[in-house]
Amino acid sequence: MNIFKWFIPGIRVKRWIIVTFFGSLLIILGLSLFIDAIYPRIMLDFFDLPASLLLMVGLLVLGTIIVIRGIKNLIAEVLCAYLDENYEKTYGTIVDVMLRQNVIKQSPRIVTLGGGTGLSCLLRGVKQITHNITAIDTVADDGGSSGRLREMNMPAPGDLRNCIVSLATASEDMRDLFNYRYSSDDKSLEYLTGHSFGNLFIATLTKITGSFEKAVRLACRVLDVRGEVLPVTTCENIQLEAKLKNGQTIIGESQIGFTTEKIEELSLTPYCKITRDVERAINSAEMIVIGPGSLYTSIIASLLPHGLKEALISSKAKIVYVVNIMTQKNESIDHSAADHVREVEKYIGKGVIDYVIVNNRRLPDDVISRYKAEGADLVEVDNKELESLGYEVIYADLLYEDNMVPVRHDSYKIGWQLQKLIMRS
Repeated sequence: MNIFKWFIPGIRVKRWIIVTFFGSLLIILGLSLFIDAIYPRIMLDFFDLPASLLLMVGLLVLGTIIVIRGIKNLIAEVLCAYLDENYEKTYGTIVDVMLRQNVIKQSPRIVTLGGGTGLSCLLRGVKQITHNITAIDTVADDGGSSGRLREMNMPAPGDLRNCIVSLATASEDMRDLFNYRYSSDDKSLEYLTGHSFGNLFIATLTKITGSFEKAVRLACRVLDVRGEVLPVTTCENIQLEAKLKNGQTIIGESQIGFTTEKIEELSLTPYCKITRDVERAINSAEMIVIGPGSLYTSIIASLLPHGLKEALISSKAKIVYVVNIMTQKNESIDHSAADHVREVEKYIGKGVIDYVIVNNRRLPDDVISRYKAEGADLVEVDNKELESLGYEVIYADLLYEDNMVPVRHDSYKIGWQLQKLIMRS
């Protein structure tokens, strides 16, 4: 029987079972004395009452300490069998591990929509308040490593890789491995220059399994992701298509970012639908968070597949849109906070969003000047315009202060704002 395996020498569990048993005996003896002190004394009559009370308290305290010590070390030995011996550095104390596994798993189901570094930043904050996370990511990237791997007839893996790393609980070494990008310095691997290991890993799994979705799930398992990461669609050769104000049409995410003309409409070609897993996640969500990220090539790109708009409209979840702090060169220049909201409305409909979260922390003038020189600017927070759209607007300091170039949201500050919205529900 398996029970006898616990008594094999060297397993380092028997000692703590014995310690716990001994502590329990002391507690039982102490409780016996307690009962004898309250009711007519029928046990240990030879004890004088003051001495009996002192012994009772001493036995109860000592027994409790021994039992706690025994149970704690017993659990620690079991955890070391499943984790590494330095698990407290990686995963926290026993209480931390139990909280994550039991309490946080019961926390709200949150879905995030977007792509790029903005979504990765958001996920690092969301995973502090729940492990019931589903990150839905755009797969229309056609530049860099992702663009080259799409020649294998697969969706772009780059943004999904970033999300996987952001939600990973694996060791830092594993996360660094997935983010490692080959360079010309890798002499024997020059043909891999520009590729990240994580992208190649997902591409290889896609070939082995024959399914991009399965490949992403396996990558999540390898990095011990808390939650799940889903491609918004699994269409292989999708491209973003932008119709500009001057009548010109641009195809390809990498090209859209260079246009200086205002984008009138964004679409996907060819026709594609959201996956069943995406539809399931949105239908069961309690909160859906859109953004932050590149307005057109990350956020709106994730809203374009057929069925996404309908799923958001029918969802009972609270829908939150996190507005960017800075405009993006060419792509969203001169867009105010209200303009960002209106653009998102064009693709999901009016009245779908419940809350709009906007940064109200002023940036240093030298940082703004630096961005202006590069063709970007601070997103204007036009309060009256924003509030006239009919959504509840939340103004908060969302700025990451340790390093303001590049300007980005603070993951934990966003997480705190979302936590407060959850507590209000």
